[in-house]
Amino acid sequence: TATNTIKTPTLTLHQDDYPSGDDGDILGQIKFTGKNDNGINSTTENFAGMYAKIVDETDGTEDGELTFTAITNGAANTSVLTLNGSGTTVHSNLTVSGDLTVNGTETVVNSTTLSVDDKNIVLGSVDTPTDTTADGGGITLKGATDKTINWVNSTDSWTASENFELASGKQFRINGNNL
Repeated sequence: TATNTIKTPTLTLHQDDYPSGDDGDILGQIKFTGKNDNGINSTTENFAGMYAKIVDETDGTEDGELTFTAITNGAANTSVLTLNGSGTTVHSNLTVSGDLTVNGTETVVNSTTLSVDDKNIVLGSVDTPTDTTADGGGITLKGATDKTINWVNSTDSWTASENFELASGKQFRINGNNL
């Protein structure tokens, strides 16, 4: 048997659309149905399912996707998860019960509020942190111009692009002494 050969039974759903399929064609689907609780008038509902479809049938650039669906508030066939070659889309809330590790060069969070229970946020967490790896690290607030608080290794200090203003009754302190 060749290396990496699948040695388990395979279920193949094949769309035989001569001469070829079209973008958007459903290749196959699996539905999970059951009765609702409406007594003798109960109807069969598609409680969940999955289907595969052609995204691009062009020879050499073929793309497909697999979509999982579930009934949500009585609306059948609501997409809840879509997998394709360019990524995964979760169409509803996502709860991760364990740890979440993201490996990549960029993580984008498109959210109006970011809430973190931990009171300590670690930046620049590399395998062997040094002042050089920390250089330029900090926080940037986007505005007409960037507002930054950054570590500058050459001056061995934190720098800010903007002024700091203290609320009434507050003081600047250095080593416990008021300025």
